[in-house]
Amino acid sequence: MATPHTVRFPATEVGTVSAPSTITLTNHGDEPIDIASLELVLYGGTAEPARGGEFELIRGRPGHLRPRETITVEIVFRPTRVVL
Repeated sequence: MATPHTVRFPATEVGTVSAPSTITLTNHGDEPIDIASLELVLYGGTAEPARGGEFELIRGRPGHLRPRETITVEIVFRPTRVVL
């Protein structure tokens, strides 16, 4: 589970980088899990998937989570287009 479920990045001009946002990933199950990737969806009226390079993981590495384990990652937004 990821918390928060929704992350609001500050208004960021195309070609610049936002301040980092922190996301906590927690394995609430009784078995270990592997996280190969994170999928981020833009909400600008279309809810389309992010393009490659629009988000960058700058701290933390999602990977193997043991039962009840929590890790924190930081992500920045690098917009390449205007989403309305």
